[in-house]
Amino acid sequence: MNPAHFRRGVPLPLGMAIAHLEAALNATQSIVATINANLARSGAKPLTEYIQGNNFSGLVSNVL
Repeated sequence: MNPAHFRRGVPLPLGMAIAHLEAALNATQSIVATINANLARSGAKPLTEYIQGNNFSGLVSNVL
């Protein structure tokens, strides 16, 4: 995650910092990338081919 994309003026919950958000987003991207890499390694289609677009945001939300 590029830290420049964060809006630093937005209030966050008490105790939460942009660094926490950045870490959570990077971990989520890593998990999705690992899933896709394992699918590709096994000759399968990427994750987006298996789930509907409106469900992908739910998957990301649950991982995050």
